[in-house]
Amino acid sequence: EGADEVLASVKSGEADFALNYTGMQDPEVEFTPLLKERFVLACPVGHPLAKRRSVRWEEVVNYPYALVSHASRNRVLIDQALAEVTPLPRPVCEFRHISTLIGFVDNGLGVAIVPQLTLPQQPASVVGVPLEHPAISRTIGLTQRTGRSLSPAAAAFAQLLTQASRATARRKPR
Repeated sequence: EGADEVLASVKSGEADFALNYTGMQDPEVEFTPLLKERFVLACPVGHPLAKRRSVRWEEVVNYPYALVSHASRNRVLIDQALAEVTPLPRPVCEFRHISTLIGFVDNGLGVAIVPQLTLPQQPASVVGVPLEHPAISRTIGLTQRTGRSLSPAAAAFAQLLTQASRATARRKPR
């Protein structure tokens, strides 16, 4: 499901809580930030950019690249962040789901812009290289319906997630 559908499930009470990057300004939802996730350039392992420490947005256009479609909130984040940057040529294709973008890259059809946590785990044939100028990130958080208390099991799980995100943040170098 997409971010909007997940948010709707929390608001309707169908889900006790969710991990999401939307809902932070919605009065029906309590949003607890957990982590910031960067957007990266997903490349096949053997790609010329795969071993780089970072890639500038202008460099992406030298290769066939794909993005999520305008129906995605991720695309809104990307478009807003790039509003000040020299307009990029249109991607060779757009997909509704990030998993399809990863498949596009995995099959050697080009590179794609994706959130870092969506990359396959190691060992992988697709790697992520941080994008810079500008660096774009999204905040992932725990969303629950405002004023609704969680069941003991859901509350315990939500607390574990919050504690784990704080522990991870303390370990990261600044």
